[in-house]
Amino acid sequence: MIRLVKNIGPGYDDFLWLMKALGKDDTRPMLQRVRVKDNEACTTDGMRLHVLKIDKDRYQEPIPNGVYNIIKGKGELLLDLTIESVDSFPDISRLFNHAIEASNGKESIRVNGSKRGHDTDISFAKLITSIAEKVALRFQFFSDMVEEHVFEAWVFSPTEPIYFKNETRYGLIMPLRIS
Repeated sequence: MIRLVKNIGPGYDDFLWLMKALGKDDTRPMLQRVRVKDNEACTTDGMRLHVLKIDKDRYQEPIPNGVYNIIKGKGELLLDLTIESVDSFPDISRLFNHAIEASNGKESIRVNGSKRGHDTDISFAKLITSIAEKVALRFQFFSDMVEEHVFEAWVFSPTEPIYFKNETRYGLIMPLRIS
């Protein structure tokens, strides 16, 4: 088991962020796990995806490839390896490779969050108004994505995910069309 302790290195806060996109449906247990492959950790609940680039020099101990259950304790997270091989899981990089190619020359929207929420509210409004068609986007998903960080966001069409990226974190949120 790997132990991540609050206020000791970035691991605790990073994995708390990943936990926000864990699935809650007990009939889909793989959506309740963190997949780590090649120093990237990801979680999804089916409507959003959070991906973290693990800077192994900043962590107390390496996190090997595998699928982990996260156990939250008081001031610590325990990563329990449940599956060692991640080769049978979908390749999430293809989703983001599409976004990188499509974003060439396309202006991004700078979004950020704050503890008090004001910046988060403004960024959310800016993002929603940039979408040409009527869509719904859960504010909680957006708030979970940006937390207190600055991201670049790309909206390609109302039927595609909204992509978010900064130096160590990236992800997507699926909008819902209203029509």
